[in-house]
Amino acid sequence: MAKKGFSVDQLQRPREQVISPRSPSYELSTAQPVGGAEEALLPPEAANLVPKMRELALRYVGSRRRVGEALLDACRYLSDARDQAEEGQWYLFLQVTGTSHDQAEAQINIHLRARQHPEFAEKIRSGWLNQTVASELAKSSTPSEVFTRLLEAPIPPRVADVRRARRDFQSSENSHKYVDNPDYPGSSADEIFGGTGDSSDVLPHEKLVSILREVAATMEVVAHDSTRVPTSGDVTRALDMIEHAVATIRAAVDRR
Repeated sequence: MAKKGFSVDQLQRPREQVISPRSPSYELSTAQPVGGAEEALLPPEAANLVPKMRELALRYVGSRRRVGEALLDACRYLSDARDQAEEGQWYLFLQVTGTSHDQAEAQINIHLRARQHPEFAEKIRSGWLNQTVASELAKSSTPSEVFTRLLEAPIPPRVADVRRARRDFQSSENSHKYVDNPDYPGSSADEIFGGTGDSSDVLPHEKLVSILREVAATMEVVAHDSTRVPTSGDVTRALDMIEHAVATIRAAVDRR
């Protein structure tokens, strides 16, 4: 029997909603050179950034509190910087703005989701979603069904709610495929290696290594162009299956 999925009714709990006021951001002119007091916001290494990247860095650090509209602005500046960065400039940009790779990825995810889903942007703009929850919800591993359901919840979700909803959805999907539908047409080891289904079958070592190398090469190609991978439920489910398979193989290898 399939595991019961996540329900927004689980979010019905007493909680006082606090909406932080919008913080001021620095409005910089794109028609005038950057300098003076604003330049002091950045470390000396910022001088190695090209003018446009330095302008974006100043705009980005100017939205320090990052709530509401300021959060959306900061995520947009960061995404613009990555898109416009020439070789070596992106890592320097992260360095001078004091931004880790994980923080950058989270905020770029927010920007992408906000651009694709106006209702998500409005929830951030109004303060209904703070940066921490928005980052968790915007992850590519969040299925579109979970994303929509939590946005329509009666009260703001917490990080724990988002993670639980993802787990419940994945458990439900796996149960549906492998329990409710035993004839699910997924590839089996017997199909790949030509086995008979007998537990005494031994998988050919050379063929196994060859297939793993092909899979690794394919994944490297996709990873190299990862910015073009769409955000969709199908992609998320495929990535979940890949991660699960890799974890299972790694655990089996480590036990030997």
